[in-house]
Amino acid sequence: MNRNVRPSHTLAQGTDRGLPQTGKAGRQNRSLAMGRGSSLDRGIEMSTPLSCPKFSRCNAPICPLDEKWAQRSMLGDETVCFYLLEHSKAGARARFHKRGLGEIYEVIGRVLADQSSKWGRIRRSYERAKASGSRLEKRPIWIKGKEYVET
Repeated sequence: MNRNVRPSHTLAQGTDRGLPQTGKAGRQNRSLAMGRGSSLDRGIEMSTPLSCPKFSRCNAPICPLDEKWAQRSMLGDETVCFYLLEHSKAGARARFHKRGLGEIYEVIGRVLADQSSKWGRIRRSYERAKASGSRLEKRPIWIKGKEYVET
């Protein structure tokens, strides 16, 4: 049996993000996703799942940064992308840009209508998130390893 072939059940569950999960290549991809250097330093385009600051900890099966998101599946009780929910808050554009996440904000804006129409879970979570405060705003801004507290 070829050890480099991933089991087909991982693809059916919608958990495949196009990255090898085992071996040297998997370790390299995970270390890149853990925030070692900026995405530009790593040679990664901003609009890929690897460029997301939460990629290594994310459990959302539908990533707005994934160009193949329409081929993924989502169950009714699965997590919705943190940044997609933050996109719904008042003043989100300024918060994203202040943290250097402006391109993520723009990509979410482009795919949101399509994702919301395909999955009711995303639409309902997005509408519900509008009524709550921003969790992103409560976090300090980290730039090149230094903490800058918002005033």
